[in-house]
Amino acid sequence: MTLRDPQVGEALGAFITVRYEAAHADADAVIKKFNVSGFPTLLVLGPDGAEWDEVWGQGPAHFVEDLARVRAGTDTLPALRQRLKSNPADTKLALDLADKLSNRHADESVEICKRLMETTKDSDEETRARVLFLHGYAESNREGFETALGLWKRVITELPTTKGAANAAMFCGNVLPELPPERGLAFLAKVMPLLSQAQREQLEGSRGYLYLKAAEAAWLQRGEAAGDEPEVLNMLAWECFQRGWHTEKALAWAHKAATLSNRDPNILDTLANLLFKSGALEEAIRTEEEALAKVEDAALRLGFEENLSMWKAVLSLRQERGKRSPK
Repeated sequence: MTLRDPQVGEALGAFITVRYEAAHADADAVIKKFNVSGFPTLLVLGPDGAEWDEVWGQGPAHFVEDLARVRAGTDTLPALRQRLKSNPADTKLALDLADKLSNRHADESVEICKRLMETTKDSDEETRARVLFLHGYAESNREGFETALGLWKRVITELPTTKGAANAAMFCGNVLPELPPERGLAFLAKVMPLLSQAQREQLEGSRGYLYLKAAEAAWLQRGEAAGDEPEVLNMLAWECFQRGWHTEKALAWAHKAATLSNRDPNILDTLANLLFKSGALEEAIRTEEEALAKVEDAALRLGFEENLSMWKAVLSLRQERGKRSPK
């Protein structure tokens, strides 16, 4: 779909179209004002600059239909707000508005959901589940991640067969990585038994990620408590190198381990690999050469020599590029 499409051009009519590229400096204020978090976002504003609605560009036909709705004032943000003001007891209307607001106007959506939490206590299960899900979704969009998961745990445990519970199971995977791993894993331990096989499979990736984060945190704690034990420091530094964790801390542990061990070649190899990973190529080569001069084991020598061969080739390429670069 483009603005040159005849259907789109006709639907826009007298509308003035303005396009902001996200990376452009002038777009920053607009992005902040309208809480834009995803691109493209298509907003229709009134003459006073107030937002009428967001339209969806899923092909010209859908865009034209949605834009016609906005031009007619049907279910726009101002219209829904006014109708809810006139009919505050209309639960469906309140839910529809909360849903529309939940992405970019999360604070307003949360306030509506809080009122609904009180007024829908005796409602049918699907309505109650939708309130809990939407409340959690809006909270997640304003970074209230623990609150969101608490609400979603409620809908999954109390109303497990509802659409709201299914939505909560689907969306909680987006929020779990934002929590400390022990809290995320505790959440999964509670809800996983209540989910379908397909839902559990969807969340396995999140569980694996949280286990890795927990292991990373534990590894960091061990490093802080390692003291002056060079073998332990070396083991921790090497594990961090392999997993890509905390390179700066791992470098400090490796330097300390090398000093405490009187420059043991195995520890020097760990240090050299971390230096290479951090971009200190020449220092990595010198350190690996020192390790190679001290080691006697044939297999270790072969590994050190392979590292040196690769790193020296990289250094040679860099130097060659430097010579070719214009001064």
